[in-house]
Amino acid sequence: MKDKIINETLGELEKVGLEISDCILNKEDRLFGWLCSYTPEEIIHAAGFHPVRIRGEGNPVSRADGLLHTNMCPFVRSVLDDAMEGELDYLSGMVIANSCDAMRRLFDAWSVFRKDDTLFLLDPPKGSGDLAVLNYADQLRDFSRTLSESGPAKITDPSLAGSIGIFNKTRELMAEVSILAGNRALSGYTAFNIMQMAGRCNREVFNQRLGQFLEKFSREEIAENGVRIMLAGCIIDRPDLIRLIEDVGANIVANELCTGIRQFDQMVSLDGDPYQALAERYIRRAPCARMIDIEHRKKYLHGLAEKNRIDGVIYYIIKFCDNYMWDFPIIKKTFEEEGIPVLDVEGEYIKGSYGPFKTRIQAFVESLKG
Repeated sequence: MKDKIINETLGELEKVGLEISDCILNKEDRLFGWLCSYTPEEIIHAAGFHPVRIRGEGNPVSRADGLLHTNMCPFVRSVLDDAMEGELDYLSGMVIANSCDAMRRLFDAWSVFRKDDTLFLLDPPKGSGDLAVLNYADQLRDFSRTLSESGPAKITDPSLAGSIGIFNKTRELMAEVSILAGNRALSGYTAFNIMQMAGRCNREVFNQRLGQFLEKFSREEIAENGVRIMLAGCIIDRPDLIRLIEDVGANIVANELCTGIRQFDQMVSLDGDPYQALAERYIRRAPCARMIDIEHRKKYLHGLAEKNRIDGVIYYIIKFCDNYMWDFPIIKKTFEEEGIPVLDVEGEYIKGSYGPFKTRIQAFVESLKG
């Protein structure tokens, strides 16, 4: 688990005073992998596992191309390649959400190649109405029963409520991180690293350390040169692109990615049926491009932009991501009608592949300064 990126990230966080090295999960812990932010970590945690967000290594794909077509999402292919190379053998199980066709194909391929793994498929509805919530609540009960049978602990309503409280605390802390990034008390790079490490840590210890770290910051805005950028779009799980953007004079004051503040949006209610409460939160929180209600997404992005007084948007799309390619023209038009310029950037999820973006991003940032 302590790969090169994690060690570098820890070093960067230690520079600003956040000491979390001893809460990083290790391969010896009971780790249960997940990929999509529509996955309820609380259920995994209540079953006695540590939920860990899986990231592809970003190496050139080799073996996975025998099971998935090369014009499919490079993030998904990278994760499958790691699994086929044995890099994910430490996992006690894996849950894959049918968030897009590539993820569904990943489930199919995983089922063929790693037949002995504990594997579960969640199918989050694309709507957010009452029937969608009821449907997802039933799926979450099935997921809970599966983990209760295979996990170290039987899930009960009290244990699930305890886990919900822990993950709600993380959401509360991340809202504070987002505010501090917006007023520039924290750089966008530091805020991004904090959000990434949440999915790689023992969450209870992480919450405690992060809470102590945040106590020393004021919410008062810090004057700083540079334009105010909102980062939107697909998954980004590597710090080097964030550093590249800020190195050319941009301040990332809002990060709406599913690896950013969007994954921490909205609390889970502790009242009533916990599965209903989880379904309501995960289905009705800030939506990604896969969801049907584009008006909800537009309203959410507009709110982030207004709150953080952004000068421009950098919209990142992983190559072959149909959902975000469809989403982009609508979101671009929405922002430009409000006089907010948008730059689209397409990436391939390969280590070191961000360099070619630098000239375009730098030119965009310079145009905003004028």
